[in-house]
Amino acid sequence: MKRTIIITGLTVLVLMAPAVAAQARAGSEVNLEGSGKLVAVGVGSIELRGAGSVRVDMSGDIMIVDEAGDAQITVEPVNDAASDSYPPVTAAEITLTGFSGRISVTGSDFAVIAEGKFRRLMALGTGSAFLEGWGWYRASGSQFGFWTPAGVQVGYDPTG
Repeated sequence: MKRTIIITGLTVLVLMAPAVAAQARAGSEVNLEGSGKLVAVGVGSIELRGAGSVRVDMSGDIMIVDEAGDAQITVEPVNDAASDSYPPVTAAEITLTGFSGRISVTGSDFAVIAEGKFRRLMALGTGSAFLEGWGWYRASGSQFGFWTPAGVQVGYDPTG
């Protein structure tokens, strides 16, 4: 009986492997609808454009561009001897190199371009993200997928 279960389980894995590999190679565009939430974890690069809020917990390089002039940006570095956090930033564009910590952005039209290790990225509102590298994402509730070296485009929208 155990051999039958093991063989059946292996057969399912073997049959699923080509589909997973094809998804990883394709780097296809994915447009998702639903709750307006995107969560991602991985290593690589992201380009997120949206309205609402985004919080990035990462190590690496990041640039934030405030397209509308109304974004509030909060920077919370890890192990910064001078300060646990910086006051909210209102510049039209900021760039941090070799950053490690958390950045929060809230606004009506902004872009976040970053490269590094993403311990957690969470966006709420409306927008899209291009994720390139290795990792996973969950968007709009139950939609789940993987980052690929070719990249994957993910949309999130609360209006569904």
